[in-house]
Amino acid sequence: MFLRPVLTLSVVAVAMAERVQPTQARAGIAWNPLGAPPPPRKRAYFMLGHADVISPTFAVDFAAYDLFVAPRELSADDVATVHRVLPSSRVLAYYGYSYVVVPGQCSPNCTDTPARCNMTVYPPPEYFNASWAVTDLNTGLPLCVEPWSPATERRPWNQMIPMQASADAIVRYWKEVVLTAAPFDGIYMDDFFSNYPPEWKAHITSVTTRFDIDADGVPDSFQKLDAQWGAWRSYLTLGLRGVLGPDRLFIANAGLPATADAALNGITIEEEFAYCGGLPCGDNGTASPPVPAGHPAPFIGAVKTAFAGQGALTHAAGLSQLSVMWLTHADLVPKETQCAEFAAMQAVMPWLVEGVDSAHLSCP
Repeated sequence: MFLRPVLTLSVVAVAMAERVQPTQARAGIAWNPLGAPPPPRKRAYFMLGHADVISPTFAVDFAAYDLFVAPRELSADDVATVHRVLPSSRVLAYYGYSYVVVPGQCSPNCTDTPARCNMTVYPPPEYFNASWAVTDLNTGLPLCVEPWSPATERRPWNQMIPMQASADAIVRYWKEVVLTAAPFDGIYMDDFFSNYPPEWKAHITSVTTRFDIDADGVPDSFQKLDAQWGAWRSYLTLGLRGVLGPDRLFIANAGLPATADAALNGITIEEEFAYCGGLPCGDNGTASPPVPAGHPAPFIGAVKTAFAGQGALTHAAGLSQLSVMWLTHADLVPKETQCAEFAAMQAVMPWLVEGVDSAHLSCP
C-alpha cells in the first residue's frame, strides 16, 4: 500500500521531464512558456473591494487590469460583476498562508482592540481546531503573532504552523466554503515565505518562554517551528491545487528567498525585496538609504532568479504561468528604476505582469 504514491510520483517526474524541450532548457528563462503568444499584457491589482466593484466608474477605473486579488468574503454578485464588466479579468481570493483567527482572547490579550473585536473567526470551529494555532503554554491562550497597532494597522492574527491535520482542514474549508460561495478564478496566497520571518520569532520570544505549534501540549523550539513551517508547505499547496483543478489560478506572494512550488501558476514579489533581499524589509523596519537614481536595486538578480525558477517548474508541471512584480516603495527604489527592471524581466519572461497595490505605483 505504500508503493502507490512513490510510483505515482515517479511517473509524474518522468512526464514533467519530457515536457521540457532541450532547446528551451538551453535558452534559460527566455522561452515562450506554452508555445503560444502571450495574451495582451495588463496589470494585477491588490486589493479589490466591494466599494470598487459597485462604483459607477469601475469599468473605466480598472480597464487597465485583468487580474484582481480580493477578500475571500467578496460576494458572488461582486465577482460576477467583475467578470461581466471586464470579461477577460480573473479574480483571486486572498488567503494568508499561516493566518487564522480563533475565538476568544489571545496572548498578549488583544481582545479589547477594535481590530480584534471586528475580526471574523477563520476558519470556523467546525473546520479548524483552535489548539492547532501557535499557543502560549504559560497562559494556555493562542498567540497574537501580529498585535494590532495604530501605526501599522496590522490586525491581531493568530497563526498556524501547517501540519497534516490543519492543512487538511484548510483545504476542506476552501473547497466547501470559499470556492463554492463565489465564482473565484483561483487563490492568492500571501506571506508564503520560504523561511519563518525573524520578526515573528522575535515577537513570540517577547511574549512567552514556552510555545506549542502542534497541539501536543509540549513546548517546542524554533528549530522545530522552522522544520514544520517548510515540511508541510507542498502538502498544503498540493491539496489546494487538487481543489482548484488545473485551470484555475494559484499564485503565492513569496518574497525572498523564494522556493519554487509545483502546485503554483506563479509567484509575486514586492519591489522592496529587490532592495533588501529578505526579511525584515520595507514596512518591516528597513531604514537604509534609498537606491540612487540610475543604479540597479541590489537584489534584482535574486528576484529574477526566483521568477525564472518558479516559471520553469510551473511549465514543467504543465500549468499556465503567471507571476506578478508588485511595484512598491518608491522611497527605497525610484519608480523609474522599478519600471526599467520590470520591463527587462518581462522581455524574457512574458508571463510576468506588473502589479499595483496600495502604493499605486504603475509604469507608463
